[in-house]
Amino acid sequence: MSRQWSKSVCDDPWAPLQQALPIQNNRFFLVDDRKLEVFKNHWTVGGERVSDQLHQMRLKVGEASVVCDAKSSSDTTFCTAAISINQHLAAVWTVWDSSGETHARQAEREGKGITAFVIDALGPIENFPALLSAACELKNPTAPPGPRENLCSEPTISHP
Repeated sequence: MSRQWSKSVCDDPWAPLQQALPIQNNRFFLVDDRKLEVFKNHWTVGGERVSDQLHQMRLKVGEASVVCDAKSSSDTTFCTAAISINQHLAAVWTVWDSSGETHARQAEREGKGITAFVIDALGPIENFPALLSAACELKNPTAPPGPRENLCSEPTISHP
């Protein structure tokens, strides 16, 4: 592992980056927003096609969009969230209401985290100080503090 972000999350469920990204198995998809049909065989908790929900959205750079299942077998509302990151690159993931955060707030927070991850971690040059700063600001409000919680209070050194 040559990137700082990958070292920061290795075997550390309390890492700020782990807490800022989607919590459902820390999974999200990066996709070309012109090819949303790749989700035609992906289903939501409520039995709807993810591609149908994505086609209902109007994706804008930096702004999370959400479409929720019409029906649910539980009291929890599950939704598909997506955000345009740049040009035709978008991210897609699942959000839901919880006691500490609405699905809309979760989508907004995690969308910003995914965008920071793509820009500051996956690009040709890693900017870990910027990524860590964003992750610290966007941590899941319901996450319990971990043994390395001080990562967000330590000053970071930026290298050109």
